[in-house]
Amino acid sequence: MRIIRDIPSEGAVTFALSGSVDEDTLTDLQQSILEASHSSQNIYIDLSEVTLLDRADARWLAHRDRKIVCINCPGYLSRWISS
Repeated sequence: MRIIRDIPSEGAVTFALSGSVDEDTLTDLQQSILEASHSSQNIYIDLSEVTLLDRADARWLAHRDRKIVCINCPGYLSRWISS
């Protein structure tokens, strides 16, 4: 998995995930979000390049803080996240 941090405007940060996302990398994502939450009001997770998502990550995304918004979510992932 790769996490790319993008700050397109003041007050917002986007984390673009790509590749296979597994439980081991969830900690990295959570830490990155925690750090960004101190200085950013809006946090987005771009899922457009995710090819595989494990159950732990799907559960975390389904129950994430509502201030964190998933964007560009492929249909198969959005079904997992919303259920």
